[in-house]
Amino acid sequence: MFEASGAAAPNTATSSNTQTSSPGGKPALPRDAMTLSSFVAGTSNQLAHTAVMMACQSPGSATPLFLYGPSGIGKTHLVNAIADQFRRRHRMRTVVQLSGEKFTNDFCKSVGTTGLPAFRKRYREVDALLIDGVQFLSAKSATLREMLYTVEALIEAGRPIVFTANQAPSEIEGLSRELSGRMASGLVCPMHSLDSTTRETVLRRLIEQRCSIAWPDEMISEVNAQLAGDGRVLSGIVNLVATLQKMFGRMATMDEIRQFGGNLLRVGQASVTLSTIERTVCEAFKVPLEDLRGSSQARAVCEPRMLAMYLSRQLTSSAYAEIANHFGGRSHSTAIAAEKNVKKWLESGKAIGRGPTSVSAREAIDRIENQLRTA
Repeated sequence: MFEASGAAAPNTATSSNTQTSSPGGKPALPRDAMTLSSFVAGTSNQLAHTAVMMACQSPGSATPLFLYGPSGIGKTHLVNAIADQFRRRHRMRTVVQLSGEKFTNDFCKSVGTTGLPAFRKRYREVDALLIDGVQFLSAKSATLREMLYTVEALIEAGRPIVFTANQAPSEIEGLSRELSGRMASGLVCPMHSLDSTTRETVLRRLIEQRCSIAWPDEMISEVNAQLAGDGRVLSGIVNLVATLQKMFGRMATMDEIRQFGGNLLRVGQASVTLSTIERTVCEAFKVPLEDLRGSSQARAVCEPRMLAMYLSRQLTSSAYAEIANHFGGRSHSTAIAAEKNVKKWLESGKAIGRGPTSVSAREAIDRIENQLRTA
C-alpha cells in the first residue's frame, strides 16, 4: 500500500461525484497512483486485499464490501483501486465514489428543495457506489434513512457497494441498527496498522521512487523500527529525507533525521499491544491479572479494567469485540461502555483506584502512557 509503481493511464470511463481526498486527511498518493498493482499486501491487510481482488474480479459477489481500521492503513487506496478496476476492466460508466461527509452534505442540500429526486437518481441509478468514511453519517437520522434506502435499492439491483470506516458497522456509534445490519450483510474486513515487514516493503519502494541517494540497509531497519504503522507517516519521512539529501548534497544521518523529523519518529517507543496495556495497568493499580480478566465488579478492579479497555482503543487498532474478548471474554458492548465511562471521568476529573493507588483518570492515563512509551 501507499506506493506507486508509476502513474496510471488516463481514465477514459465516465464517473460522477468523485472526490480526491480521503475523509481522514490527504492520502499519501495521488488518486491515479492508487491501483491494485501499487498496493503492498501484508499480514495486516491480507483479508481485505483478498476481498478486494474478489470484488474486482466479480463485482457484487459479496456486497456491500466493508473495510474498516485506523487511518493511514490503505483503505482509501483500496477504494480507489476498486473504482479503477470497475471502470477499466468492467467498463462501468457511472462509478460514484465519494466520502460519507460529501454524501451527507449533498443530501442536506437537496432536502426541502426540488433537488431530492435528482439526489436519489444520482446515487441509486449507478453501476457502483463507493463511500469512504461512513462514520460521518452517524447520528444524522434523515441521512441514515436515505442511505439505508439507497443501499437497499442497489442491493436489489445487484450493484456493487463498497464502504470504509474507522470501525466495524456494529461499533459505529449512532449508526442505525437497520443500516448497520445492511452494511454487514456482505463482507466485513478488518485492516490493522502496518506490520513491520509491510512497513519495510513500503519504505523501500518509496525510497526507490523519491530519493536520489540510496539508504543504507541499517538505516532503513532503524527508521522502520521507530515508525508507527501509518502509511502517510512513511511517505512523510521519505519526503523529509529526500529534501535533506538535496539540502546537504549527501545522505542524511540518523541524528539529522531525528532533528528535523522527530515528530514523525517514535523514538524508543515499544510496540503497544493489548497484553502490554493489561500488564501495565495491573502493575499501576496493584491488581492481579486474573482479577482484571475476572468477573469482579469491585471498584478497585472494574475501574482499572475499564481504563485498560479505553487505552486499548486509544493505543491499538483492536476492535471493541477483540478488546472485550481479551479482557475476560466479554461482549463488545462492554468495551464500548468502558470507553464512554472513562471519557466521562476525564471530563469530571474523577479519581480512580483505592488507597495509595488512587489518582485522577487523567493522571493515571498519563502515567501509563508514559510507561508504555519507555517500556
